[in-house]
Amino acid sequence: MNKTFRDAALYLWLFVLALLGYYYLYRAVDYRFLHEGRLGPSLFNKQIWYIAHAVLALPVVFGAPLQFVPKLRQIAPQFHRWVGRTYVFGASGAAMLAVYLGPRLSMKDHVYLS
Repeated sequence: MNKTFRDAALYLWLFVLALLGYYYLYRAVDYRFLHEGRLGPSLFNKQIWYIAHAVLALPVVFGAPLQFVPKLRQIAPQFHRWVGRTYVFGASGAAMLAVYLGPRLSMKDHVYLS
């Protein structure tokens, strides 16, 4: 495969990931924080846990595709390992927070993303 084509494909992939991450965070922040009463009255009720969940999910969203780049594993194995560690840490933390947040979001309050 031509180097120019590979570079273009990589930049396109990174651009798509950035757009998807932006769209998700925009929709989540807009829905959760800019509409009255979505997460409860206080910061420690649900808001801080939701923010932590979203922040811990960022390495999962952006780090996962990097793990599948063979050139990255060959050229920078230390970086590859650190991306993997942050992925595992972020996925574990986001999952634990999702388990905490899930039962607290009731359907009667219409708390769900459309």
